[in-house]
Amino acid sequence: MSSTTEPEKDRMPAIGDVVKTQRQSYRIIGIIGEGGYGTVFEGTDNERRVAIKAEKYTKSMLHVEVSAMKAAAKIHAEHICELIDYGTEKPYFIFVVMTLLGKDLHKLRNEQFDRRFSLSTSVRVGIQTLKAIEELHRTFFQNGKHYAARGEVGWRGTTRYGSLRAHLRLDLGRRDDLESWLYMLVEITKGSLPWRRVKERVGVQAGKQMARKAGRAQFFHNCPRQYDTILVLIDALKFEDDPKYEDLYHNLEEIRKENGIRMHSKFDWEADATSTRSTTLSMSPPSNASQHAHKEDLLKQTDADRVDTKDTVVHETKAAQ
Repeated sequence: MSSTTEPEKDRMPAIGDVVKTQRQSYRIIGIIGEGGYGTVFEGTDNERRVAIKAEKYTKSMLHVEVSAMKAAAKIHAEHICELIDYGTEKPYFIFVVMTLLGKDLHKLRNEQFDRRFSLSTSVRVGIQTLKAIEELHRTFFQNGKHYAARGEVGWRGTTRYGSLRAHLRLDLGRRDDLESWLYMLVEITKGSLPWRRVKERVGVQAGKQMARKAGRAQFFHNCPRQYDTILVLIDALKFEDDPKYEDLYHNLEEIRKENGIRMHSKFDWEADATSTRSTTLSMSPPSNASQHAHKEDLLKQTDADRVDTKDTVVHETKAAQ
């Protein structure tokens, strides 16, 4: 780094700093996003632009991400960032250099007038992100090895998208990734989740439990009926189960065919994209109240929204390049 005089531990790099590995030097030129323990920067090695994710030295779990990206490269994963380099600035931070992608889905969704995507974009994003999750699972389970649940563990994840098992402090597996994925899918389709404005984690947990009971209709309002089927499939999975991804794809494909959605149409955020807002054959029409709520969201975000904005850092889609 260009400056190492500060005595504090866990000091993060700043714009203009140079971070070095055994192979290369990288200059930090901008900030892409920030989270609780680290920051994702835009950087350059003077030949290409890269993403540099740095985490506090004493709290970093980047070694897990490095292992995942190395394993993903072995199976030629198409939806996981390429590992370029990694290094350490003791005792301040650990960093990993990876391919620079486009804007994350959170930012792209917030740029939409009503903070939601068309059904066409939502379903195709759902298919791509499900493929990414399946690839990630393959990197850790490619030899058929299974791991037993460890019992009670600490909280992990983002409150808004965490699975019910996460709220119960239970060990998380593949089915929990899929549950979080479905929450994301509902959010980008309808614009918000019922617990959007709830700040307390226990209240969010109650909202997710209600989505399976009396609040189920509200949870899936303005969503295709197949989303309900997907929740049933995910909730039926146990920790050690091998998810039947093909059943999830089948439901997404059913939505696509019923609504005449073409896989190669432009996404909502792409330049000159033709509006696909009329693709709502399997959805309920939005009420005046929900339209008003969408407009309110543009003018005011809650503290919970701002926290989630900071936590949503590297959920990238290759289509955003």
